[in-house]
Amino acid sequence: GHVELISMDAVNWGYLSVEDARRGGFDSLADLEQALKRAGYRFRPLNDYQLYRIQFAWLEEAYA
Repeated sequence: GHVELISMDAVNWGYLSVEDARRGGFDSLADLEQALKRAGYRFRPLNDYQLYRIQFAWLEEAYA
């Protein structure tokens, strides 16, 4: 589908909220944490990594 980039910012783990996790399809921050660890973010505490929060808006209606 087509999307529009709404925002992109660098954050650390402590800056993320449960709303960020839910936007990403996770029920909780704990679920997001487990997924990140499975993806390779397990060698240091999550707060030591620079993460990127990216938000998109779907433009499907514009192309229908």
